[in-house]
Amino acid sequence: MVKKKKSRVRKTARREARRRPVWRKGAKSGAGRKTVRRTKVQQRKSGKRRRAPLMPPRQVAVRAQETAFQLLVAVDRGGIIHRFLRRYADEGKRPGRIANPGRYRELVETIRRESFIVLAMQVEADAQVRLRAKPGERTSSAQVQLQDLFREEFYVALGRSLDFSDEDFNEFCRDIEVYRELLKNKRGTSSRGNAFSAPAGPFVDRCGFLLDSPMLDQGRRAAAKFESELRATASSVLRKVFARRSYF
Repeated sequence: MVKKKKSRVRKTARREARRRPVWRKGAKSGAGRKTVRRTKVQQRKSGKRRRAPLMPPRQVAVRAQETAFQLLVAVDRGGIIHRFLRRYADEGKRPGRIANPGRYRELVETIRRESFIVLAMQVEADAQVRLRAKPGERTSSAQVQLQDLFREEFYVALGRSLDFSDEDFNEFCRDIEVYRELLKNKRGTSSRGNAFSAPAGPFVDRCGFLLDSPMLDQGRRAAAKFESELRATASSVLRKVFARRSYF
C-alpha cells in the first residue's frame, strides 16, 4: 500500500512539473526575464502594445486657454511687431515707413492681426500632432475629440484675449480659412517652382504689401523672415504650455 501511494505521488509530481512554465525552472539563470522580453517584443510587433494614457479633457481645455493668453503676452509684451518694423526701417534703409505716428499705429495694428492668423494656425497644427496617436498607432475617436476640444477652446480664448466682437471674430476665422486654401494651392505648385523663386504665401503677400508697397520684393522678403519668427514663437509657447504637468 505504501509503495502504491509513493508511486502515485511521484506521478502527480511529474504531471505538475510538466504543467509549470519553462521560464520558472530557469528563473535563477535569467531565462524567465528573456521570455518576458520576447513577449513584449512580440506584443509590439503584433500591435498589442498599451496606449499611452490620454490627457484629461479639462487639462486639454486649460492648456488651450493658456496657450492663447501666452501668445498675447509674447506678441504684445514681447514687442515682436515693433521690433520687426524698426528692424525693417533700419536694415532696409526705409525710415519713412515708420516716421508718421498715425500711419505707424495703423501699420502695427494691421500686421498684428495678420500675425495672429499665422500664430493661430501654427498652434493648431502643433497641438494636433501632440494630441494624436504615436507613429504606428491608429488615432482613436477619443484623441480626435481632444483635438477638436483644444481647437474650440483655443479660438474662443484667443478671440476673447484679442477683445474681438462677434463680427470681428467671424471675419478673423474666415481669413484663417482663406489662408488655408491659399497655402494648399501654394503647396500644390511649390514642386514646379525653383529653389531661387521669391518667397510667397498669403502672409508674405499681404504683410509685404502693407509694409512697403513701393518696394514690394524687399517687403515680401522681410515678411517671409518674420513669418518664420512667428511660427517659431507659436511652437515655443505651445511646447512650454504642454511641458507643465498640471494647472490645478
